[in-house]
Amino acid sequence: MKDEIEDGGLQEATDRDNCANCLKWCEGNDEKHLICSACRSAAYCSKECQRAHWKNHKPRCKAKQEAKKMASTKEQGAKRAWRLLEDWKVKVRNGILEYVVMSFFGFN
Repeated sequence: MKDEIEDGGLQEATDRDNCANCLKWCEGNDEKHLICSACRSAAYCSKECQRAHWKNHKPRCKAKQEAKKMASTKEQGAKRAWRLLEDWKVKVRNGILEYVVMSFFGFN
């Protein structure tokens, strides 16, 4: 179930029915999988397999965590930019209205 990658290493299985370390098939409720709590992309049949696979899984896990963090930051930044634009439009609208009123009554 593991796929070869360009550098000759092995890419971990993303199928949660198989252990990412030993590729043991875990069917139904007979055996409970341990899922990586940080990235939720790797499943293990035991703590021993999880520990044994950590060196291989760590770079991918950290990359997925960073990507998730960046996506969240971009979304927050986009929401903040939209709020700033809306605030600016209100200020411009109010400024123009104030200018028109002041000009109409000759306070220019």
